[in-house]
Amino acid sequence: MIALTWMSHRYVLAAFSAFFLYILSASLRGVSNLQSSLHLHLGGVTAHNEYAYIANATTQELQASYDEAFNISDFGTMGERVSEFSSLAHSTVADPTIDRAPLLALLRKYFPWWQPRPATYTPWQHSASDPLGTTGIVICVGSSNLIYAMHTVLSLRNVLHSKLPIQIAYGGDSDLSFSDRVAITDLGSDIETLNVRDYFDEEIAGLHDGGWAMKPFAMLASRFQKTIVLDADAVFVRSPDQLFQTEPGLVETGTLFWHDRAFDAKPEGRHAWIRDVMGHRQPSAMLNQSLFWQKSIFHEMDSAALCMDKGRPNVFMSLLFSCWMNTRRVRDEITYQHVHGELLLKRLGPHLV
Repeated sequence: MIALTWMSHRYVLAAFSAFFLYILSASLRGVSNLQSSLHLHLGGVTAHNEYAYIANATTQELQASYDEAFNISDFGTMGERVSEFSSLAHSTVADPTIDRAPLLALLRKYFPWWQPRPATYTPWQHSASDPLGTTGIVICVGSSNLIYAMHTVLSLRNVLHSKLPIQIAYGGDSDLSFSDRVAITDLGSDIETLNVRDYFDEEIAGLHDGGWAMKPFAMLASRFQKTIVLDADAVFVRSPDQLFQTEPGLVETGTLFWHDRAFDAKPEGRHAWIRDVMGHRQPSAMLNQSLFWQKSIFHEMDSAALCMDKGRPNVFMSLLFSCWMNTRRVRDEITYQHVHGELLLKRLGPHLV
């Protein structure tokens, strides 16, 4: 895959090879640690009782944490809460007999700006055999980059013969007009539009002028379980249809990233902020090896394309966390003061949870 910002190599960035989402190791460190600690108290109980115990414990913890004072700059604390959500979601998915109501109620309390619809894919609402549990491509498009998006669609359909369904994500009529939506959906079969603003509270999310922030929200709103999100000007040189079956890192972790150009500026403020946000959390082996973490380069991960399997609760919750970091107030006051768009945030989330 190449983009107009040249990329010559492809790498899997599991839990975050240098930094945010996206993404991740096969299970979030926070989830596995929480579950391991709970296992110490469970002895030889059945799997059902184990999942029920974990669900009950994490529900109580999240309910208690909700009323505690919270500063939006404290990404570490928010990451710990999202880690608990991951554990609760995992237990709910693993044991269908567990009541989903507490999970859904807590999600509404912590993330009130998220307004999922029946077609929105979530791991606790849809099984792998569900028609919504499919693989698809999401391309973020506005009228200003329509020509690039049309080229990408034509390349996927007519050159690479991709059969994957495509959703054209946009932020309302002012972002992509009706005539432009008709023009791009008429380019081939199985192409539909996705108005991302229909799924989020605009006052909080601020997507009409969100720019880069649109991408994680588009991925969250998509009906696809296994999602490939693209910039309008990203170009694949081979069909992406089998990525989720053939890329070892994607199969293992549920996420796939590509390297960006090796831009060697070294703003100390960014590295210092990231280390401060990480707090007591130890970087993964992958992060330790990254050139970004070693302060050798400025950009390491490209955001023109990335893949996520939202059927994995830990991956899904990292995506939701990424969206929180891209909501208007958080991005304006905190995140975009330190990072370039949503790029690093997509890699930061998994490490914080």
